Amino acid sequence: MKRKTQGIAEFLINRKPEDQGECSTSSQPDSQRRHCQSASPSPSPDMSQCRGPEAAMETSCTVPPPGPDDISKSRAYSPVQPILKMFPKTEQGNRKRGFNVAWYKESLYEDFKWLEYSISKDSVFCYACRHFSLPNAPNSVFKSESGFSNWKKALCRQGGFKDHSKSEHHRSAMFAWTQHKLTIAEKTTSMRAVMNKEREKQIAENRMYIKTIAEVLLLTAVQNVSQRGHRESEGSNNPGNFLAILEAIANHDPLIKKRLKGHHNAKYTSKNIQNEILETLAEMVQQQIINEVKQSQVFSVIADETKDLQKKEQMSFVIRYFYNGAIYESFLDFVKAD
Repeated sequence: MKRKTQGIAEFLINRKPEDQGECSTSSQPDSQRRHCQSASPSPSPDMSQCRGPEAAMETSCTVPPPGPDDISKSRAYSPVQPILKMFPKTEQGNRKRGFNVAWYKESLYEDFKWLEYSISKDSVFCYACRHFSLPNAPNSVFKSESGFSNWKKALCRQGGFKDHSKSEHHRSAMFAWTQHKLTIAEKTTSMRAVMNKEREKQIAENRMYIKTIAEVLLLTAVQNVSQRGHRESEGSNNPGNFLAILEAIANHDPLIKKRLKGHHNAKYTSKNIQNEILETLAEMVQQQIINEVKQSQVFSVIADETKDLQKKEQMSFVIRYFYNGAIYESFLDFVKAD
């Protein structure tokens, strides 16, 4: 029987700057300068960081960027790009014009992914310039309160989206936005890696603990000693062989000691858990014997009828077979006799 139970515990665990068309050279208004200075007596942000696109990415602005309330108010939000069944049209030139939803799509206008549309203002804004512009960036209609709504010049090379995309301050803001997204992605990946590592560590600890429980029960079963005592509470003088062996192991294994002494619900030391593990081990031994018998193809069954302590008839089955050059006799099961 000892040969049958070798490795059982391991096997159990392993189941396993521009205005609508024209650039503005005027100085920056107070509403824009407030991004890097405060009008209140409280300390102002560190201006030493405002030195390039990377600084624009890292500097945290406490004052929301200009614009209506129905577009993004911070970097935590993506560009607001609503898709309406029909956008409002206004008289511009010789006909009515309005915003085109196709301008959102990067496949057609790959340089315009920075667009965000305000329904209340019927105008567009630049997400990158509103949130990632340098403090000394010139004023632009794309980050103003009113936004850009000159749809006649929207796709013109001068005064429209293309002209804004080629501006130096817009490119700097786009670079800072890209770096910001990369940083967020790296943080997310790092957090997932940490969580996965902690989860793998917890799984390994659980497996080691269950393996120890199974090995102790296997030892008591093979040595034919009782598992439970009269009282298994913590204050008991004789909690039984199973808990006594676990206590001895816990004195030399910090993991086992932490699980036994800590505030965990899953200690797996109750009598029901012990019986379930023993039944599982018995099924594994029985299955191993059956597999060996199938490979031998030469066997005999020994059946005997006996009475248990309750005077009930039962049949005991022992199988005798030849396997790997040796003859074995293994007990299979008790069956109630009719």
